[in-house]
Amino acid sequence: MDACRDAQKQNSELEIAGFHIGLFMNYLGFGASHNEEDPVHGIVFEWPVVWDMKNMKARTPLSPEGNIPRLLLTELSDVGRFTAAACLLPKGAWREEFNFVGETTRMDEVVNIIEKVRGRKMEVSYRPYKQIVEEEAKETVEWPNKFWLQAEIVHALDKTGEGVIV
Repeated sequence: MDACRDAQKQNSELEIAGFHIGLFMNYLGFGASHNEEDPVHGIVFEWPVVWDMKNMKARTPLSPEGNIPRLLLTELSDVGRFTAAACLLPKGAWREEFNFVGETTRMDEVVNIIEKVRGRKMEVSYRPYKQIVEEEAKETVEWPNKFWLQAEIVHALDKTGEGVIV
């Protein structure tokens, strides 16, 4: 956004916006029983940090208070449709920040959905917030390790306007 703001200073006619979209629910397509490619829409890496559908294991982060956090999920193709629609807004209608929500749910509810779809139970472990923060502080590999730990921290905080948009 800083680069966009700098560009806007050079061209006052330029409208800029950041799109806050949550996590792609398409990640839940990995491990699909048939034709995994359709639900993941070309995502080339798996994210088994919270839900590992192939091995039916979940590592659920807990909030600092020990609660199961909420999670914002958005379907990948909806991002393109929303962005395209925003591009059609009349001049002056853009805001610097746009938010859109596919679905806000709790991480344990995602486990329930996976179990129902897959027809079997997940092995669920719970990760205390302090443990995740300590792991992130020690991690030296930026991508993907540190990145996903930082994402886990944001989601564990369960704060509206950060990991959750309502």
